[in-house]
Amino acid sequence: MHQTFHTIEDMTLAGSTIAKSLTGGSIVTLTGELGAGKTTFAKGILAYFGIPPETVTSPTFSIMNIYPAVEHTDTIKHIVHIDTYRLNDAEELLEIGFEDYLHDPETLILIEWPEKVEHIIDSLARNIHKYNLAHTADGGRLLTSSSN
Repeated sequence: MHQTFHTIEDMTLAGSTIAKSLTGGSIVTLTGELGAGKTTFAKGILAYFGIPPETVTSPTFSIMNIYPAVEHTDTIKHIVHIDTYRLNDAEELLEIGFEDYLHDPETLILIEWPEKVEHIIDSLARNIHKYNLAHTADGGRLLTSSSN
């Protein structure tokens, strides 16, 4: 998939649309340079589950934020939003309790900056949806995806 967006609203809507196909136990990874729209896209996913975008903050400093799903809770009860930007290594992800949520069939995990922990994710997880966001020459954002 390749989509280009020019507004925050379009990015949020894209996240919400993609959320419809996600199931508990899934991991969504969001890669891209600073300001590419990773948190905005995550806000769209969270919005689908009834979490207002204005209440979602980037977990850059807290590393992990946990939200209870309010809507569409038939398979997903919790969303764990992780930002590994400040982590020194993958071991720190395990220290904050990542594995507690990893195989929970009622939890969706969103990971920004997964590059630092990709080997752990790829070795432990089964249902991974990978998204990359990039700036475009005209000021928009390009979203590409792959899943395994």
